[in-house]
Amino acid sequence: MKKFINYLFETITVTLTFYVVACFSISFQSVLKIFASVLNSALILSFYENLKSKYSKKAAVLIVAISIAILILMVYFIGYFEVAETISKLK
Repeated sequence: MKKFINYLFETITVTLTFYVVACFSISFQSVLKIFASVLNSALILSFYENLKSKYSKKAAVLIVAISIAILILMVYFIGYFEVAETISKLK
């Protein structure tokens, strides 16, 4: 049970990280969009390698696919927060 809870929290954390990076990627229309896309790809690969070392290759692929599907559903149903390309000073 403890292993499942650890897996669940790790997956939630990574999926939320994917969501934040996806929001940045959707918001930008410049070189930063490429950077955010590469960062998201690197996060997915890192998550996959981490899972592959703990579970079988099939399980790792399935978990990553489910995480990406959840990410797509989150962006579709919840939407995304827009990130401005200009730097503004906090008041």
